[in-house]
Amino acid sequence: MRRRPPPLAFLRPPGRPEPPRQPRPGRRRDPSSPPAPPCSRKEACRLQRRRFLLGSVPDAPRLRRGLPAGSGRPSPSCSSSWECRLLRHPRRMDQSVPIQEALSAGETCLVAVQGLLAGGESRLLGLVESHGKAMICLYSHRRMAITAEDVRLEKVLLLQDGFAVEEVAGENDLHIVGSDVTVQIISSDANLLVQLPFGSQTQTFLTEVRKRCSPAGVAGNEDPKQKGKQPPAMNQMGSTSGASPAAAVPKPNKPKNDITSEMVRSSSVLVSEEMRGLSMQTFGLRDTIIKSQLLQKEDEYTYLQGFKFFVGTYNVNGQSPKETLQPWLSHDAEPPDIYCVGFQELDLSKEAFFFNDTPKEEEWFKAVTESLHPEAKYAKVKLIRLVGILMLFYIRTELAVHVSEVEAETVGTGIMGRMGNKGGVAIRFRFHNTTVCFVNAHLAAHTEEYERRNQDFRDICGRMQFCPPEPGLPPLTIGKHDVVLWLGDLNYRLEEQDVERVKKLVEAHDFATLYQHDQLKKQMEAKAVFEGFLEGEISFQPTYKYNTGSDDWDTSEKCRTPAWCDRILWRGKNISQLSYRSHMALRGSDHKPVSAIFDIGVGIRLPQAQLV
Repeated sequence: MRRRPPPLAFLRPPGRPEPPRQPRPGRRRDPSSPPAPPCSRKEACRLQRRRFLLGSVPDAPRLRRGLPAGSGRPSPSCSSSWECRLLRHPRRMDQSVPIQEALSAGETCLVAVQGLLAGGESRLLGLVESHGKAMICLYSHRRMAITAEDVRLEKVLLLQDGFAVEEVAGENDLHIVGSDVTVQIISSDANLLVQLPFGSQTQTFLTEVRKRCSPAGVAGNEDPKQKGKQPPAMNQMGSTSGASPAAAVPKPNKPKNDITSEMVRSSSVLVSEEMRGLSMQTFGLRDTIIKSQLLQKEDEYTYLQGFKFFVGTYNVNGQSPKETLQPWLSHDAEPPDIYCVGFQELDLSKEAFFFNDTPKEEEWFKAVTESLHPEAKYAKVKLIRLVGILMLFYIRTELAVHVSEVEAETVGTGIMGRMGNKGGVAIRFRFHNTTVCFVNAHLAAHTEEYERRNQDFRDICGRMQFCPPEPGLPPLTIGKHDVVLWLGDLNYRLEEQDVERVKKLVEAHDFATLYQHDQLKKQMEAKAVFEGFLEGEISFQPTYKYNTGSDDWDTSEKCRTPAWCDRILWRGKNISQLSYRSHMALRGSDHKPVSAIFDIGVGIRLPQAQLV
């Protein structure tokens, strides 16, 4: 290997030898000491990711800026590399990896999920197989569990006689399929209440536990007296109805419409027993053919009914809520049926970026819940966040029983094209007989980066995939929904416009002239982005950029040109936009919030029409 020339070698006169290098104090190893053992690849990656988090790796600043890394970066072929896992899925690293590293030889972590105990403490639950026996291992963990050093074993629950896992609900809860799941885990020496996040990982975890809860699924648990007999019936989460009385935790029989104001204001998750049953069905070939024929004749057994959707977006610039949001969320006299509220730049701190953890999520969630329309009662269906991109979905409590198939996913498009400082979050669901998808996006910034914004849009559409409602079907994408509502800080600017000229046009309320220079309008006309989407007429002044706490345009050194960064678009049939406006009364950010009210025709089955 070619040796790097010493510093300032070109200034040394010809023929003069290189001065001897002085060893740095404390850095050179004593020759008399025994040689250090060779560092394995796993140890090298472990040291590398630790140094990366501490910012001492030379490539760390370059990686954070999205620049190419040098030779100090671990090889992508190393599956245990923290950076490699971060590149594959920046905000959803496999929780089973640190657990697997902590296990001994012959033990395997099949699947792991992070949950919250009744006291709000976070734990990792790993389904482990050890020498033919299955068990659930509970680990306490650091905020970002990466290696075995970050987890500590607290409890082991063997999947044997007396073990049960059952979904539980409060006396006033009506759960909506797709919301977070609360389960009770009962064994001979433990009784735990754990809240698990909704998603494919939790579904996989519960499915694998259900398999091993059956008498044939757990090694050594089969009773010879039960051979040849019908196994006891399994409940929905896999526990057996023939378990011991201590393991039987039946759900309380509760009225479906008994929804208290305390539940609504605390945004308790709602559920519909009828919709849960529909989503859990598995259809054979005959049923699939019948469903296909029914879909072709859908108009014959359904009718359209209009529902009001409120869609709002607000870039809060890392600020905490300091004012009521009612001028934005409760502007109209008539309450909407559904709320979709999106935020961007919820938290700009390094902790939110690296650990996807922020206290501001709870602050803004509370602010939104307290500012919903006072003339109706609402319940939270879903909350999804990626770093600073947050979206909340509420529905009127009396309509909650008609919601099913709720899924939420995230896509990061920021640093390295994967990190969550930019990207999108999405919630999809079925309302009556119509499928709906909400997307909240924060695209690349700066006036000249419109091509990057276009690419961010394509990446979100291409990589956002939802679990199908039935097994065996391909994943759902954004485009496979009847109604798509897209909101967010899309960051499209005004092209080649003088700041003072823009401000004069705004003062004259000549928005039509100004809109001709809008980048999003031009890109949509060129069919480079948002093809098939529509946007209402913009009759409000640009929503960016203001001095925080006022309605004055940006007076900082950069003096940003005003622009309509915050937008709401839609795609689908039977959609009518009733209003599209900004809300100047809110002054807590350098953006102004935007809202749109839609009247959307939703397909409802006729009472006499029954699906097989």
